[in-house]
Amino acid sequence: MTARRQKTRHRRGFVLLVIAASLSVLIAMAGLAIDLGFLEYYKRRAQVAADAAAMGGARELQANGSANAVTAARNDAALNAFTNGTNGATVTVNMPPSTGAYLANPKYLEVFVKKPVATTFMRILNFNSVLVTARAVGGATNSPYCIVALDPALAGALTVTGSTTVSTPSCGVMVDSNNSQALTVSGAGCLAASRIDVVGNYTAGGCAPSPTPNTSADFIYDPFITLAAPAVGACAYNNKKVNTTSTLNPGVYCGGIDIVSSNHTITLNPGTYILNGGGIKATGGNILQGTGVTFYNTATAGQTYSDVSLLGNTTLKLSAPTSGPMEGILFFQDRNIATTSVKGDLISGDNTSFMDGAIYVPIGKVTYTGSSSANGYTAIVAKTIEFTGNSNFKSDYSTLANGSPIKTGALVE
Repeated sequence: MTARRQKTRHRRGFVLLVIAASLSVLIAMAGLAIDLGFLEYYKRRAQVAADAAAMGGARELQANGSANAVTAARNDAALNAFTNGTNGATVTVNMPPSTGAYLANPKYLEVFVKKPVATTFMRILNFNSVLVTARAVGGATNSPYCIVALDPALAGALTVTGSTTVSTPSCGVMVDSNNSQALTVSGAGCLAASRIDVVGNYTAGGCAPSPTPNTSADFIYDPFITLAAPAVGACAYNNKKVNTTSTLNPGVYCGGIDIVSSNHTITLNPGTYILNGGGIKATGGNILQGTGVTFYNTATAGQTYSDVSLLGNTTLKLSAPTSGPMEGILFFQDRNIATTSVKGDLISGDNTSFMDGAIYVPIGKVTYTGSSSANGYTAIVAKTIEFTGNSNFKSDYSTLANGSPIKTGALVE
């Protein structure tokens, strides 16, 4: 009996050892699961902070350039509980990115968020902390808009009048005004776009905008606010008047360009035409044609600013540069012109016209009239916009090195 009792005790002792060992393994596995779950939670928080930082930096980059983009990115990371230099956290902003699909592209920035997270049960395995890392990239992507009215408060910041039909089937319309009548579609006028966003509200006549505008939309920045203006040098031409079929070259036109007679073809060689006072005027059935051209409308001391006026059933066959600093920019108004000097740009073409490029008038009004239409793409970004003639906008940016000239800050990686 003694031998049996001893054997039974040995068996019981073995079972207890097995149970103890098994419990230790189970506890260790449970502890590991808890630590891993906590680390995954922190990883998600770090990724949220990195995404927010990349978005904030991208929007600052778009709105104001690179000077404060790093600060903006770190501020957004801090709002999400990852403050650079606090509690071991680091928020590194690389501008341009150091890795990935946007490597060395100055239009993008890369954010790394890192923080050591203390463990509990993993310390048994000598892992006292684990470094949690998250990465995100933000930058300029193609905007969904090709028509943007920038005025923040005016009624009728974008207006469609009379029996005008404005069609933008593959791009959107944005009205920054917070007025209750920010977008005004009157009479039999019609507006159809891929989307219509209005910070304020809208009014319509017999033809309701399509789709129904999204009101109380978020305000967007001037997408061209960081576009650098070309340098204005010495006058190459003075008070240029064109009264016959001619070919013009880029340069500084002091006193502007005035096409004073009818039924001529004026060809513009590629380059930037700086209108230093005087603007550009054309009437009377002329043909104005040029590939790879930009008009910069300004006025330095001693010159009198004048608007763009292309009227009188003029045939417009104009396209902006497809690469370089003025990529996609057809008309560019100087931001520093006194508003008292600005009456408004008038652009009208016949039914064979096209303008491939952006019309950028940040402090004035663009009146787009006649039967002008776009061949590849047209964009209008102006303080206020009025359509008084049928217009069709297309958005084929395949000829441009960097896609749509209108960009928006977005998360891309």
